[in-house]
Amino acid sequence: MKFFDLRLSFISKEERNFLDIKKHGNVLYQEKNYILAPCLKAIKEGDQVQVFKTLKANGENVQISYNQLIKSWVISSKNVALIARNEKDLEIYKKIENTDRFHFAILMAESWFAKINSMT
Repeated sequence: MKFFDLRLSFISKEERNFLDIKKHGNVLYQEKNYILAPCLKAIKEGDQVQVFKTLKANGENVQISYNQLIKSWVISSKNVALIARNEKDLEIYKKIENTDRFHFAILMAESWFAKINSMT
């Protein structure tokens, strides 16, 4: 699932309760449910959801998800995604002729793998 920026009103319980179709229209209501429904379902089923607040470099952002089917991380900058199981897989992208295209995605992937490798 692709991650999206959350509107403050989606995470404020008081404001979220007022985000209904009658007041805000279908698009905003659907956006809220598309983003939050999987997280709320996981919490309801007893799973944990962890949120990381990140800072942007050069206007870029990072989006990270895990694809169980291919047992790989999908790590994206603003417009470029790469797929990697671990740090070693990043070498594939570093050897591509137009490496600049993957520059930010590679930096973000390296940071992500450093983060998960430091977790206990």
